[in-house]
Amino acid sequence: MSGKSSGKSSGKSSGKSRGKTRRPAEPAKVFQACHRHARISARKARLVMDIIRGEPVETALIKLAHSGRRASPMIHKVVQSAVANAAQSAGVEPENLVVHRAYVDEGATMKRFRPRSMGRAFSRLRRSCHLSVVVAPSAARPAKDRASGAPGGGTVGAADAGGGSERADDTGSKQTSNENA
Repeated sequence: MSGKSSGKSSGKSSGKSRGKTRRPAEPAKVFQACHRHARISARKARLVMDIIRGEPVETALIKLAHSGRRASPMIHKVVQSAVANAAQSAGVEPENLVVHRAYVDEGATMKRFRPRSMGRAFSRLRRSCHLSVVVAPSAARPAKDRASGAPGGGTVGAADAGGGSERADDTGSKQTSNENA
């Protein structure tokens, strides 16, 4: 065969990412911590991680302290560890940090068996996960949609423009009453 390559790929990527979205650029200095092989399922831990993603560190720690989920103490320790890493490495104050990234990856699954009736055995999947938190200085805070949650935020709808108030009756249709007229 000649030295020319055929039309097939050699298995190496050409540097272009296909089908994947680009992640926003990392800030100049980030600090991370992780808890590997945490004995909780990734699905349950993701519910708690979604609460703290994008929040200032102090707010995130308060939310975790008052959350009743089983993953909350585990994630609280990871956030505290990331803050300690930031303080030790660069001397950054905790009030200047935000949770830049918070994600949960699946870990190893231990397979255990329980005896059942008539000689059967049912499998139990003991799932684990890896908890990872990345904190960054607040200048690198990711943009969060504040339009719906903040008071006074959002756009003014057509019904609100007239100064009236909306209310729903028993049938589910909206009625607008204009008290100024």
